[in-house]
Amino acid sequence: MAKFMSSHSVPAGALTREQINQIAQAAQNDPTVQPYRSFSNLSEGKIMCVMEAPDEEALATWFKKMQMPCDSITPWNLKESAAPLKKFSWQLDRPPFISILLGALSMTGRCVRQVQQK
Repeated sequence: MAKFMSSHSVPAGALTREQINQIAQAAQNDPTVQPYRSFSNLSEGKIMCVMEAPDEEALATWFKKMQMPCDSITPWNLKESAAPLKKFSWQLDRPPFISILLGALSMTGRCVRQVQQK
């Protein structure tokens, strides 16, 4: 099955984490679609999903069945979206907010380690 990225907008705060988990569980148990990854900001009502399905129409039909509004469905290719990170070079002293940002991000990414190695 192909992978698709879908975007969803709902009223801010309209869905809870538990409701999102129930939708994900329904996808795991469905023979037509399979969840791959999801991202959400429920306080702003934004959800992005990457799911496997036979085609876009099958995925759109599944979202309708789940009563989940869908803004868009786009074919997704993991190889195209996984671009290598480039090293950054700082010519001037970093402003304080950059140091704070880098410190906050150091727990999450290889990008920060590359910056600090320079």
